[in-house]
Amino acid sequence: VCKDGIVYVADMIGEDPTSVRYIRKYSIKGGYLGDLVRLGDRKEVGCLCLSSDGESLYAGYTFRDAAGTIDKISLADGTVTQLASGCGTIRQIAVDGKGHLFAGNRGGAMSIVSEATGEILTTVAGDVSGSQGVAYDPVNDCCWWSVMKTTRYGTFSFAEPAVVTMGLTRTDGTWGDHCFALATLDGVPYFGSFSDKCIHRRNTDGTCSKVKDESGADITYPASI
Repeated sequence: VCKDGIVYVADMIGEDPTSVRYIRKYSIKGGYLGDLVRLGDRKEVGCLCLSSDGESLYAGYTFRDAAGTIDKISLADGTVTQLASGCGTIRQIAVDGKGHLFAGNRGGAMSIVSEATGEILTTVAGDVSGSQGVAYDPVNDCCWWSVMKTTRYGTFSFAEPAVVTMGLTRTDGTWGDHCFALATLDGVPYFGSFSDKCIHRRNTDGTCSKVKDESGADITYPASI
């Protein structure tokens, strides 16, 4: 997550409790700026995703005792509050700026959570079940999703109190059988592939292409985007 030129990174993978379980801060150029907070022993390992509404970070947990929970973390002082639980095996979360969180659950239905109360407002199953990637698209006012270990992806929109309207559903993703993460930019979705270790973009004409760096080479090994 990037906010005001600071990149926030979840450093959670590992068994040494003295060296992991932090939210770390970096400059855009990669310089280490210190830690926002250490999340504590309760979290063990498993914070694999962050999202932000500009004032808080939202951390989703995948493994062990914290699986299925979402923490709200103040960007101002690092205060941590557990917001929600029961969201399954969370692989990615998204914020829509309208008071809702979307928690992709690689083991089942996606949860839509109230940012104010932590209540699970509804779940999205069917084609969306098993989503490892989720990203809100403010240009088109929808959520993009991608399902773990398939080439299936698509969109849905949400309106309160609990109205989900399915949009696009496709099975022609070029990223192979394991889309690890998803992001949107200017109304276009980007998919991080764990299969070919590249980032793929779905273009406005419906075709897909790999994202290149300034030298023309593929951008590789995306753990998150």
